[in-house]
Amino acid sequence: MQSHNARGTISVHLARFVVDALRRTGAGMDRFARFHDLGPEVLGNDLARVSTPSALSVWEELTLSGAGSAVGALLTTRPRSARSACGTTWSPAVPVCGSP
Repeated sequence: MQSHNARGTISVHLARFVVDALRRTGAGMDRFARFHDLGPEVLGNDLARVSTPSALSVWEELTLSGAGSAVGALLTTRPRSARSACGTTWSPAVPVCGSP
């Protein structure tokens, strides 16, 4: 059961994932400086929550960026430095190295 304090928010892990994808497109992050919950102090805290409106703004920018309809490929393709020790590309839908 989700805490009533978590309603209207997403996990900071998902927010970091989408913010990182947006950065990799080369899009300017200046627009998001006004969102207090997208700052490094919040994104660096594994227990933090990010408001849904902030997350949707980043997602909208990502889908409207140069990535366009290739956003799915952008999200599932990680830089070589982020690949696992098994040599597979990280994907949220695929277990890495036999993990559950």
